[in-house]
Amino acid sequence: MLRNSKFDLVFSELFDTCAPGIWKLIGINNFVVVSATGMMPTHYNIIGMPTYASFMPGGLTPYSDKMTFMERLTNLNIELFLQLLGYKIDTWYWKLFNEKYPGFPTLLQLYEERVALIMINVNEFTETPRPTTNMVKYIGGSALRDPKPLTEDLSKLLDKNSVTVLFSMGSLVQSKDMPDWLKRDVTEAFASFPNVTFIWKYESDNYNDEFRKHPNIHPMKWIPQIDLLGLTTLMRTSFTQMHLGKPMIVIPMFADQQLNSKNVIRNGIGIVLERHLLNKQTLTDALRQVIGNREISRKVALVASLLDGRPKQYRQDIARWAKIIIEHGQMDHLKLYSRKLNWIQYYCIDVIVFELSVVVLVISLIIWIVSRIFIYVCAKKLKTD
Repeated sequence: MLRNSKFDLVFSELFDTCAPGIWKLIGINNFVVVSATGMMPTHYNIIGMPTYASFMPGGLTPYSDKMTFMERLTNLNIELFLQLLGYKIDTWYWKLFNEKYPGFPTLLQLYEERVALIMINVNEFTETPRPTTNMVKYIGGSALRDPKPLTEDLSKLLDKNSVTVLFSMGSLVQSKDMPDWLKRDVTEAFASFPNVTFIWKYESDNYNDEFRKHPNIHPMKWIPQIDLLGLTTLMRTSFTQMHLGKPMIVIPMFADQQLNSKNVIRNGIGIVLERHLLNKQTLTDALRQVIGNREISRKVALVASLLDGRPKQYRQDIARWAKIIIEHGQMDHLKLYSRKLNWIQYYCIDVIVFELSVVVLVISLIIWIVSRIFIYVCAKKLKTD
């Protein structure tokens, strides 16, 4: 049934390992690989470029591009492990396909032959600088919409104080699951700033009695985050839309959030508070460091200016690229020829060996000539004596 649908193009995540085999079987010739976590080792395998563990931290590491020896060692080992793991998983799936369809190409071959573009859900501020090609397109923030007007109740709430802080642990980690001692610490930290309004994304009613004791803390089960963050007086603690230009306190929990937090520090647009250090004192200190910090505000404003209009542009680009690929197929002009080279050719090992051989040959020839001249001169001198 899928084969009869005659799809022209598929968007697929690398985590769906068997996907390229299925797309081949149902007759889809053009793939767009998407990634929610930045560039991974397999992406570089597809475009024909190496990774550099010396300054390119892995997406699941807590490192920046400036690493110590031990961090580089760990980063390299993680990269090698992921490469090996990916190879084993790909081989396992390939064997399944090859048993039923003998001569089936490897999954990497399918990617190399049929991937037209790679779309990464990041931008230059959420990923460390690294080599790339025009085959890789950044689309971070493409799903963001323009802020809408707030309800009357929210508008009145934000008018109470000159600064409002949004505290949200995201969608996977929920505040209601915090241990009671941590809830008390966070509440007491917020209460120590009576002139700041705190909007706390809290998913339950089981703590409302404690919230009522502090008029500047307002729990909400659901928050129109983009609408709130579109206001110039609002501060934030989640690393989701730096497009909206708000200083942030980041509490990384898992996956690529560690790397994201390093980029927050690197770009000077907020500070990081490690989850195992989160308590009343550390949260209070972090808030004092960020609230009213002109340097952070200046850098955040710069980032927001550079990203202004990107979401809409990205959406238009995605539609335009999809149309071009459907109409014209593979974008071969973007593909590096390095994908067709073996490792000896890629690293110019043959050229280096040839040049070294020439140098050795020339030096040997010079030594031989000098030795012959020396022998000739010495022999002539002995005859004269």
